[in-house]
Formats: sequence, C-alpha cells, structure tokens
Amino acid sequence: MNALEAASLVMIPSGYENGTLGSLKPTDGTGDFTFSRGSDISATRVNEQGYIEKGYENLLLQSNSFDTTWTTQSASVTSGQAGYDGTNDAWILDKSAFAGQVKQSISVSGVNTLSVYLKAGTLNFVRIITSTGVVSVTIDLSNGVFAAVSGGIISKNIESSGNGFYKVSISFVESIGLIGFIPQESLSVLGVSGSIYIQDAMLNQGMVSYPYVETTTAPVAGGILEDMPRLDYTDSSCPSLKLEPQRTNLIEYSEYLGSNWTFIRTNYESNTATSPEGLTNAAKVFANTSSGNHYFERVGFTGFTSGDYTYSFFAKSAGSDFVQIATSTGFDSRYQNFNLTTGEKASGDTDSSGYDTSITPIGDDGWYRLTITANAPSTSVRFLIIPILTDAARNPVFTGDGVNGFYFYGAQLEQDATYPTSYIPTNGTSQTRLADFFDSSADFTNFFEYNQGTIYIETDKRLFENTLGNESFIGFKDGSKFWRIIGSQNLIFTQSVNWGDTLAIYPAATNPTKYLFKWDGSNTSFYVDGTLIASAPQTAPFNPNEFGRSGIGVDMNSQELLNQFTLFPTALSDDECIELTTI
Repeated sequence: MNALEAASLVMIPSGYENGTLGSLKPTDGTGDFTFSRGSDISATRVNEQGYIEKGYENLLLQSNSFDTTWTTQSASVTSGQAGYDGTNDAWILDKSAFAGQVKQSISVSGVNTLSVYLKAGTLNFVRIITSTGVVSVTIDLSNGVFAAVSGGIISKNIESSGNGFYKVSISFVESIGLIGFIPQESLSVLGVSGSIYIQDAMLNQGMVSYPYVETTTAPVAGGILEDMPRLDYTDSSCPSLKLEPQRTNLIEYSEYLGSNWTFIRTNYESNTATSPEGLTNAAKVFANTSSGNHYFERVGFTGFTSGDYTYSFFAKSAGSDFVQIATSTGFDSRYQNFNLTTGEKASGDTDSSGYDTSITPIGDDGWYRLTITANAPSTSVRFLIIPILTDAARNPVFTGDGVNGFYFYGAQLEQDATYPTSYIPTNGTSQTRLADFFDSSADFTNFFEYNQGTIYIETDKRLFENTLGNESFIGFKDGSKFWRIIGSQNLIFTQSVNWGDTLAIYPAATNPTKYLFKWDGSNTSFYVDGTLIASAPQTAPFNPNEFGRSGIGVDMNSQELLNQFTLFPTALSDDECIELTTI
C-alpha cells in the first residue's frame, strides 16, 4: 500500500499564510492547522535559498500618498507621474519658497534604514533630513552620488532603478522626530522654486533597506509575519515546521557594533559583506596592530540571575581562519577556538555538563553559527569574542595585522537556555519571540475506521534529551483514553490507550526520531526507527479525535519537537510499519 494514498491526514509543510498551515490531505481545508505566535516581527527562518529570512515593517504612514499624513511646507505635491517601476505612482514635489519640503513626523530610535526613490525634475539636488539636522544627506540626482553627509550615518547607498530614478538608502542610529525631503538647486537650500520626483518612501528597522511594502494608516509588515508558520530549510531541501519555545535575545544591538559594544585593540567596519541574510549587512572585525589582548564584547548587562546561558553569532573568515569565544566573570574561565575554513572546533576546553560548544554551517557561502552554552553560578556574565590569527590559548596576547579577521553577524544571548534557538534580530532593545503554537481544526473521528488506525510521528531528537524541562509529550486523545510519547531522562516512554499503561520504555542512545503506533482492535504495537519495540493486547476501543490538546498531558511547548505526523485510517501491516519508520 502506498503510504501517502492510505493516509487520511498528511501534515508535511507546504502551503501556508499568516495564521494558517495547510495540510496536503484532506484538500477541503478540514485538515488545516491554525497557527499563532502572537509576538512582533522577531522570528526568523532559513528560506528555500538557504538565507535567513526576517520580518520587517514600513514605519512610515501613507508611504506613497504624499498629500495625506505627510505635511507640505512651502511646497506642493502632485500624483500620477511616471515612476521607476512602469506605473504612474510617482509624485512631483514642487517647492515655492526657501526650504520648501514634504515631511512626516515620526518618533523612532535605534538602528533604522530610510529608503526612497528619487528623480531630478527642474532641480538636480534633494536634501533628506531627520529631525533638525540629526541626520542630513544631500544627493545629486543628475549623476546619482551623495554630495554631502552629516549625522550618525552607518551606511548609505544609491542605485539606478529605471526611468531616471535612483533608490536612495540611508542607515543610521539616532532618535528622530521626522523625515523630510527638500528639493534644492545645489548644496544650498536658498532657492525658492523648482521640483523633483519622489516615490515609495520606507523606514524600517535594521542595517539595510528591505523590500518595499506600501502603507496607509498603519505600519505594514513583510517577510515573516507575527503568526506565520515558519517552514524552515536549515537541514535539507524539504522544509520542516519550526516550532520553538519563547526566547529573548538579551543583546540590544545584534548586528550594529557601534552601540553597547566595547572594543579592545579591535576594529570593525559595518555593512562590508553579504550576511547569512543574503544582504550586505555583515560587519568585518579585525585586531589592530597593537600588542596585547584583542577582543570585543557586549557590556553592561544587569538584572541577570544565575543559570544557563547560550551565546551565539554568525561568523565567516575575512582573511583569518580562527575566532575565539571566551567566558569570564560569573563563569569558569573557559574558551573555544573555531576554524572558519574547515568548519571545525579547534583547541579549547572539553565540553562537559553545563558547558557545550558547537559550529554549524549556514548556507553554502562560508558562514557558520558559533555557539557556547555555559552555566553561570553568579549574576553577571561575560563573553569575549577574539579575532585570533592562529589557534591560540585563551584570550592570548598577540600583535594584530590590522587587516585580517572575520565577518560578524547576528549576536544572540539567551537566558535559561541549554541550546540555541533561531536568530532573534535586535536593533536597539532586547526582543522576545513568543512560543510557536498550532492547533488543528480537523475532526479525526471521521478519519479512522472504528477501533483501528495507525499514527506515524517524526520528531526532533531533543524529545528525549530533556532540554525543555521535566518531560516532553506528544499525543493523541479519545475521551479519557490516549496514546502519547514521553521524553524524559534520556528514555522514551510510550503509553497505550489506557491511562498510565506503559507499552514500552526505550533507551535514547540510538537517537530515535521515527515512531509509529497502530491498533487493530485486538493488539497495540509500537515501532521505533524500523523496529517493532513492543506489542500488547488492546483492552479498550480507541478512536482518537484530538491532537496536542490541553488536559491530556501534552506539553504544548513540546510542539517544537514535532517535525511531521501522518494518520492512517486502518492498521497498516507489520511490513508497512517497518518500512515507514526505517531511516
């Protein structure tokens, strides 16, 4: 029998939208899952191209309606002009007096990027301001260059976009109160007349501009939305549904190194390389030419408690093969060197209880995620990041060359965490990604034939590693009867349809991931990774109609451990069960 044809419900991630994950079978929507996370755009995934994908927002209101939320000062705006994109969505901005402009009041802080499409009209220059001179740039639209720049600019970019338009992007870290555009005849603002063209303004958090999303009366998000199922391609070309517990990134600036970071004999350059996002927002870090210790760190953490911490960031070689993470102040003095050419751990302290390190490839462009987990017995923590040139001892003294180092992206510190979760970007404040949660609208009673069926589950190996707390559950319910898998203390327990009856206890040393439970009215059977583990007489009818509901001992935080499941309306044969669960 073909397993796909026999299944009544197949839950392999395919079609999705914000709040819904569709099933492949049935096709009428009765097997669809509702999905919620409920947090802001702090979640990420690895997409089909192997890049980290974020959520983002256009914070400007009426982003291409410059006669609404926008205010004109000694100027007028006229819509219906030929744009950069083949539409007539551009506007003429025509000033009638000194410093004539269009502007929008907005209050933001942290790292933000403004982007807009501009074209010369009767004037060739335009000045972009934030607040009163906090950030000010002047662009020459006759040749697409920056003519003047002042303020806290992180990076800037101009690119030709068609029909004479240029896309102008400016990244800055400032608290601002407005965005304004002033047509100019030169570097001076003294002219009293003239025009430029403007289209599609956007302000988003982060080091680079993201794809334009149009707004009306409220900010609009793009990318990974707050309740969007995250179909993640980290491990293969076939996606899995990423379900994770609530976590907070305690590092306020995860990509920008100019705020809340301290550099000792070490330099950085922002937006110098393509990051794991596929965008130019990775920094280069390198030791300067002084002799001594070379490192950088996030400092000033307060309010910490003792416990487990997991620190991680993404790194790629920029001329040097190695980078080191060292702990101190609240930890045992430990360290680990990572080889960014071979993708292996080099010298360092041996992993042990309460201390673990890893290096994991991300994509195929030389990026790795480096992690270190350590237990802090005190209330302060310190992680040093050291751009070493060779495989060296902990926090070594050396003379840098001022050139070679590594590319850096996406720092994350998770408290009460014994393993890293997916990247949570921050741009000025710590961010919390709430737990992923899904629920099914399917009525399984209609799927199973009376008192027989088969349930196949594929899980993450952490089900039995007891990393989520006491015990982890995945199960199905029929009234007061249920079948569930329990991961606890490096063992797998499976309980049969009678409350408390243990069908099998299975050691986790073999890293099991594929489980199958079937019942045929006479017997119940349990298979793990291609092997029949246990069989017992069935003492009661079983017709499950719920999955993962509260009240049946199913820990909803364990949803992150479920990769997929498939339901069959009948009891499969022994050969089919073995074939389905064979790795």
